Amino acid sequence: MTSVSVIDNLLSSPSKWGHDHHSGLVEFDEPGATDLETIILRIVKDDPFASISEMKREVSKMDRVPQGGWWRIFCILKKQKLLTKRSRFKFIRSRW
Repeated sequence: MTSVSVIDNLLSSPSKWGHDHHSGLVEFDEPGATDLETIILRIVKDDPFASISEMKREVSKMDRVPQGGWWRIFCILKKQKLLTKRSRFKFIRSRW
């Protein structure tokens, strides 16, 4: 199972699960994820045409989320091969 399919399963499931890179899956006490990568993927899923600056603004509004700068968000998108808006749109279309 790839990391993208794991994250997709996490985002589509109604449970309160997040992904911890050190120990696998962990359950959060609070609703919603606190992992920056999961949050960025959720933002992409909600709005595939959002710019990195808009994603940064959304992350900065959230409480208990590690602050992600422009470069950190860029690296997450690059790692997931979601840098172009076209690839983000294909990402959400493939997750239906």
